[in-house]
Amino acid sequence: MLFTGVPLRRELIRPWYRVVARIGVTGGEENFLDPDSGGARFAISEKFKATRDGELFLFVNDATIGIPGWYDVFYKNNRGSTRVLLFACGNPTGQLAGVPC
Repeated sequence: MLFTGVPLRRELIRPWYRVVARIGVTGGEENFLDPDSGGARFAISEKFKATRDGELFLFVNDATIGIPGWYDVFYKNNRGSTRVLLFACGNPTGQLAGVPC
């Protein structure tokens, strides 16, 4: 299934199931969040600067079909959960102690 789904993968140049961050509903500017080497399993510690205002969307690089009613066919079989911690950096008065920005 993985090989046959490659043409449908959201990001062809990125590995399957890697986390992708996008700011805003539309647009193609995305940040690829790669797992940390060593340390905790599946931990990701990435910094990026938003270049525009908007909602933050996090998703995994899975196959998708851009047809209404079919867009989530490959996502339906995904299971699991995660915990996401976000920190705003660059604002000295709002920066949390111990958060490396």
